[in-house]
Amino acid sequence: MLTLNYFGLREDDQDELLATLTINDDLSHRVDGKAPSSVELDLNASAIDGSGFISFKEDPVLWARSIHTIIRGPYLYTDVAEDTFPTTAKK
Repeated sequence: MLTLNYFGLREDDQDELLATLTINDDLSHRVDGKAPSSVELDLNASAIDGSGFISFKEDPVLWARSIHTIIRGPYLYTDVAEDTFPTTAKK
């Protein structure tokens, strides 16, 4: 299972959990939280393994591990809270 948290910055400079993306062992997924629209599964990410751009549909685990390459800033960022998949997860 992989759990990816999406955080935003509130006006008082405190991080706020906006949404959580959970990818189960069978690669099914769900999005929970008060701002689920902050999880954009149609974005392509630059894969952290150097293989180029990756979509969620192609490899959800690699995508979740890599999405921070395009979502990084003071107003929205991601953090992997749990990752129990093998180093190289297969679709």
